[in-house]
Amino acid sequence: GLNSPLYWDEIYIDTTQSRVEIGNAATWSGCSHREVQIPSSWSSSSVSIDVNTGSFSNGTAYLYVVDSSGAVNSSGYQITIGSATTYTLTVNSGSGDGDYTESTVVDIDADSPPSGQEFDEWIGDTSEIASVTSASTTITMPASAAEITATYESVATYALTVNSGTGDGNYSQSAVVDIDADAAPSGMLFDAWTGDTSNISDVNDPSGTLIMPASSQEIT
Repeated sequence: GLNSPLYWDEIYIDTTQSRVEIGNAATWSGCSHREVQIPSSWSSSSVSIDVNTGSFSNGTAYLYVVDSSGAVNSSGYQITIGSATTYTLTVNSGSGDGDYTESTVVDIDADSPPSGQEFDEWIGDTSEIASVTSASTTITMPASAAEITATYESVATYALTVNSGTGDGNYSQSAVVDIDADAAPSGMLFDAWTGDTSNISDVNDPSGTLIMPASSQEIT
């Protein structure tokens, strides 16, 4: 028969199941490709390896440690091979701009709203934002540049009419308004507030407060 030469490179032999591997998914079961790593030291508290990237290119991989019984961490420890690729996040009317690697969780905060306005929502590349209706939230960086913008809307106000007293005006919902009855005519005393009184602190108090609901109110 024919005798063919065999060539070997980086042969690693171990008599136990103990080993370290890097995989291409965040879970052991999800990996479709792994590369065995060569330990340089191994103790009960730490493992050191000489990294073998094998066919992995620059980017993200996940580290797994298999013990002598074959047990392995089900979720990998994320590592970066080579120079990590970063993507630009642009935050208009807010903070959080920068260059980030894929899957980085970034805090984003909308700027303080202009006078008479309140935060509405984030628009733009919003698919990875935790809550588009929260002024302070997070975005998980995708594998591409992303641009988002904080938007604002006018604060809704409602009219309060105070007859025979003070406190008239336009107020936003939940505003606490001081109301005061005019001085009683000679020979008379203040009796009570009437009208839309359900949000008045004490209808029998001539100087009280009203918590503005989401509708116009009239009291006397």
